[in-house]
Amino acid sequence: MKNGKRMESIMWKTEEQNKQMPHYFQFFEDFKNNEHRFDVERSMEMAKAHVLIIHGTNDESVNVKNAEHLHILNPNSELYLIENANHTFGAKEPREDGALPKGLNEAVEKVYRTY
Repeated sequence: MKNGKRMESIMWKTEEQNKQMPHYFQFFEDFKNNEHRFDVERSMEMAKAHVLIIHGTNDESVNVKNAEHLHILNPNSELYLIENANHTFGAKEPREDGALPKGLNEAVEKVYRTY
């Protein structure tokens, strides 16, 4: 226990990334205690402000159909697809140079132009 919190974790390995990522029990507890706050579909349906949904067409983690579904749920949303961009819009760690990857740069420019 650390600060009164249970610190057990499991290691989760993804085949695509071939690395282990810890998932701590308190993340699960926090999610269960705040599940309504993490309901993306409900949030999209209730949002009154303009919502910009940016998604890469080659996202290996979240299918583009999920972004299209969120767009349908909110008529005040805009769906902007970045062709051939993956889940991180081409960003990776460690960064190899100071320039933003093409997909991430396009996402940043879209946000800047929109808001």
